[in-house]
Amino acid sequence: MKNRVVLFVLLFQFSMFSQNAIDLIEKLKIELQSKPDAKKTATIYSDLTWYYSNISIDSALVYGNKAIESSQKLGDSVLIAQVYSDVGAVYYANGNLDKSFSYYSKSKIIRKQLKDQLGLAKINSNLANIYVYRGDFKTAMKIYIEVLDFYKKTNNLKGQSVINGSLAEVFYELKDYQKALIRVNQVIKNNVAIDNKTSLAKNYLTKGNILLALKDTINATKLILLSKSICTEIGDKLTLSKALNNLGVIQLQQKKLAESQETNNKVAALRTELNSDLAVARNRINYASILIQKNKFKDAKRILLEIIKVFEKQKSFESLIISYELLVPVYANLNEKDSVIYYHQKYISDFKKYNDIYVNKQTAELET
Repeated sequence: MKNRVVLFVLLFQFSMFSQNAIDLIEKLKIELQSKPDAKKTATIYSDLTWYYSNISIDSALVYGNKAIESSQKLGDSVLIAQVYSDVGAVYYANGNLDKSFSYYSKSKIIRKQLKDQLGLAKINSNLANIYVYRGDFKTAMKIYIEVLDFYKKTNNLKGQSVINGSLAEVFYELKDYQKALIRVNQVIKNNVAIDNKTSLAKNYLTKGNILLALKDTINATKLILLSKSICTEIGDKLTLSKALNNLGVIQLQQKKLAESQETNNKVAALRTELNSDLAVARNRINYASILIQKNKFKDAKRILLEIIKVFEKQKSFESLIISYELLVPVYANLNEKDSVIYYHQKYISDFKKYNDIYVNKQTAELET
């Protein structure tokens, strides 16, 4: 079993050993300097790939390439499968869903051959995350339920907690907020008990999003700030960027334009550092919204037309719909009537398509 799994047990079951990713990275680098054997070196490269995935995409990919090369030289199929999974996680954090899916799929093939049921469960849940990102909630939910069933049969409490957190996110996306709250509250309770800060940061953010959708802005903001605080402590830049992004949205809704812009600047810096085109593009939606409120319609138009290309490429339908909606008042204020009509129709048709195909239809099927 990989060193990272052992480290996770230490990290999440015994708070006295609690360390953040940066500490672990430094320890692994020191270990690498001792010039361990080829197998150990390849394993360290793989671990560094994983830990860097939420901190520095460029560094993660450097070690990921080294891990692939060294594990392939060894011909160790177990290690190769893990490395492919780690690199898939890096590309997921980067927002490159096609490459992420490809590497996860490579890992899945090897783990099937090895009959590694636990490894398959983890890979399948990672693939389900990509389906959620693309709005295919039905496929994602089917996979999550199958994986959850496996974790229950094997009494894997940590795995159950991870999947229930993912299910909470799906129910949130499907606007079934009560089911989402039931799941996320249980996950938070479990992770508080074992001091799992990495999971707490993500699930506090999920609960904050749910409460925000339920118009409980005060408690939503408290949870988002709590997520932000934990992310800062443990060095999780990916989740931190999401927490700050949502905080910027709240500030924008409260007409705190200066604060919102300052928060979005921090998000932009983090996401540029993470080198995530999709995440950067989503952050720029907030910039466009701020510019619209400042009556800077030409600047907002330029940004929206640029990011639409990214959303189309990554099949991020929900972000496309938001962008189309924003372009309507932009073109109206620029007195470009044909474009107003075009993007209004795009918004209406894509919104209907998204709700019919990706929300309403899937919700009904999932209820069954």
